[in-house]
This record gives sequence, structure tokens and C-alpha cells, in this order.
Amino acid sequence: MSQLYIYPVKSLGGIAKQRADITDTGFKYDRKWMLVDENNLFISQRSCPEMVLLQTAETENGITVFHKQNPQEAIIIPFDNENDEKIKVVIFEDTCDAIEVGKEQNKWFSDVLQTNCKLVCM
Repeated sequence: MSQLYIYPVKSLGGIAKQRADITDTGFKYDRKWMLVDENNLFISQRSCPEMVLLQTAETENGITVFHKQNPQEAIIIPFDNENDEKIKVVIFEDTCDAIEVGKEQNKWFSDVLQTNCKLVCM
């Protein structure tokens, strides 16, 4: 039996779905967010292996991210971002616009991953 997964935050755990809504860019909420370092360069499990321990879940208000070894250690990424200031981020060879989600999320990810990083919305 095959399953359908979405990965809301690039390089973090996915969410199994029975069905997924389609948007202009693909499945709704799939790879909508990603982490970047202080130079706005994409962070992946290759450069930050601790990311493999972060799991995602969809809730009514947003995406919850939690640490697999400590599920109480969680943060919510709201579906609607209040910030609208665009920044340039680099993912592999491409530069694109993104919006920083928030200081609370940045601090949580930086603390859990033990590296300075920012959560951005694509």
C-alpha cells in the first residue's frame, strides 16, 4: 500500500495524508517553509543532521513541529504569516523571495538545532 505525504518544512518529517488539496505550486502546505542560516542559505539534513529528529503535524491553526525524542518540545507555525517583508534566500543554485515567519519560531529552531537559523515561508 502506498501513502501520500506532504513535507511542510523542507528537510523535516512529513505528514501522511489520505488526500491533499492541489494549489498552483503543488500540494497545499508541501514545502511551504524552510530553514535558512544567518546568510539566508537553505539548511538541510546534510548540513544539520539533527533535523531528522524534527517531525511535523497539521493542526487547525498551523503546522506543529516537535522533537521526536521530546514531543512536548514543540512550536506552531501559523498558516497565515503576519510579516510581509520579503528577503532573498538561496536554495541550491537558485535565489528566490521568502518571508521570515517570526522571532519565536527562529529562536525555537535555533535552540533545538543548536545553530543560528530562521524559518522562512516561500
